[in-house]
Order: sequence, then structure tokens, then C-alpha cells
Amino acid sequence: MNLNKMLVLLIIALFFSMPTAFAFLNQKSLDFFAEDKFMSNMGSDKYLWSFPEKNIDYKKGQLIVKFKESIEIDAQTKKVSVNLKGIYKLSPEAKENINFLNSLNEKKEIKAMERLSKEEEKKKDTPLSNVYIVEIDETADIMQLIKEYENSILVEYAEPNYLVRAFEIPNDPNYSSQWGLEKINISEAYDIEKGDSNIVIAIIDTGVDWNHTELSSKIWSNTGEVEDGNDTDENGYIDDIRGWDFVNTDNNPIDDDGHGTHCSGIAAAKTNNSIGMAGVCWNCTIMPVKCLDDTGSGTYADVALGIEYAANNSADVI
Repeated sequence: MNLNKMLVLLIIALFFSMPTAFAFLNQKSLDFFAEDKFMSNMGSDKYLWSFPEKNIDYKKGQLIVKFKESIEIDAQTKKVSVNLKGIYKLSPEAKENINFLNSLNEKKEIKAMERLSKEEEKKKDTPLSNVYIVEIDETADIMQLIKEYENSILVEYAEPNYLVRAFEIPNDPNYSSQWGLEKINISEAYDIEKGDSNIVIAIIDTGVDWNHTELSSKIWSNTGEVEDGNDTDENGYIDDIRGWDFVNTDNNPIDDDGHGTHCSGIAAAKTNNSIGMAGVCWNCTIMPVKCLDDTGSGTYADVALGIEYAANNSADVI
């Protein structure tokens, strides 16, 4: 192919990519000005709605809404206010959006609003800052409420509290042995590294059976916590000496399904002891974080809190 033909093809390719490129720049510009100038977009088509398909499950009676950083919500009254943080005064568009959100929160379908993260209660900024669980009437039109919340420039996103599920594990007794570790060349890795007990692997799943023969000596211990009915280490969780159960909201993340224990064994079962199975990391430690129930199901909100908990409590791998 000569140079002229190559140039012609290149020009044609650029021509067909231009509409996409300009559309992207236009959207980015809209987002920039909306955030910086408090532009009103109520009634506009700025947002392209992408609602869940009918076969994607979510928890009935709940929404997850993330408000802009400057927005504050009174959990008792559901009233919206703005922390000016150096802003001289609010624009008319911002005031219009505040009034819009207050009217929305006063709807009878909106039952309650609560911050998702405990860390935020301690005035700490986290990825879950300004994320709220919004309790709604189970008969309410959840998609319509999502659309209304996202119609405000003071809302970053609104979505259902989606459900998550563990992959189904067959109950065949030799199922685990069918996964050949040699497929990942693990024997060669063992010659170089067998892991370290200081490396903490957080298993965010259905919990962990810490009494299991292959795991009992591998369970993480929260050395900053004393089991005395108080939050000794002030991390927002009382007596979390070995992890946390976000399904039942307690300090007992025991596995009542089996999936989390299975995953823990794959990750770090006690190895070279002539029984059971071999873990990938011989010497690593397991942090039990229960976010899925006894059917292997859970919510996005609980999983998000589980990830936050693991990260804040120094897990190296999640």
C-alpha cells in the first residue's frame, strides 16, 4: 500500500471517529461547568438514563444516593443544606436545586435517610463520604425516584441497592482437588515465596469458619480491640476482634454458607501438613468480613462497607 492510500484511509478513520470525540468533549464540558457553576439541569437531557434490566435484583425499599461533597443532610428532618467552604454565596441555580431536593425528600415515599459509612461520622473523608441509604416505601416507583434524584446537579449518582451473590460451589467432596494449582505454576512460586503472616487477606464473602482445621491458625486478630463491649480501637465496630459481620451487624463473621470458607482455603489454607488442601499462600493471614448471607446473597451497600472495613483495618489483599 502506497503512502497516499494510507493517508486517505487515515483521514476516513478520523472522520468517522470525530462525532464520538466531539460528543465526549461536549459531555465532559457539561459536567465541568455543571459542577463549577452550579448550573441547573433540571428538565434537561444531560443524563442518559441507564436503569437495571429486569433480571438484575436489588433490595426493595432502598436507594443509594451520593450527594456532592458540599451537601449536608439532616438525618432527622431530611433537610438539605450546603457547607459553603469558602464559596461567597450560592447561585440561584444552586438554591433552586436545594429546594428541589428538599421537596423530593419530603415526599411520602421517602421514609428515612442515613449515612452509609461509620467513618464519616468521625469526620473522616472516605470514598463513601456523602453516600446515603434512602429508605423508601416498597410500593414506590424506584426508577422514577432515581431519575428525580439524578435530575439535580447536587447529586453525583442514585441507584438501587443491588444484590450480589456468591458463585455456586458444587457439593462434590473432591471438587476442590479438581483445581490443579500447577496450572498457575504454583510449585515454582513456592520455591521462591511461601507468604508471610503479616500479609492479611480480607475474604469479603459469606464469612469464614475460623474453627476449621485448615484455617484456625490463620485467622486475623485485631490486636487493637478488647472484647469488652466497647469500641476499644475506635474504628466504629464494637469487639471486632476477628472481623465483622455486615449482614447481621455484629462481631461474629462465622460462615453459615460455606463459600467464604472455601475461598479462604484456596487463598491460605494451612499447607504442607499432610491433610486437606494446599493454600496458594502458605503463611498469609485471613481477615473474615461477612457481607453475604446463608444463601450467598448480599447488597452493594454491605459489600462497600466490607471493602472499607478491610482497607481501614490494614488488609493487604481484598
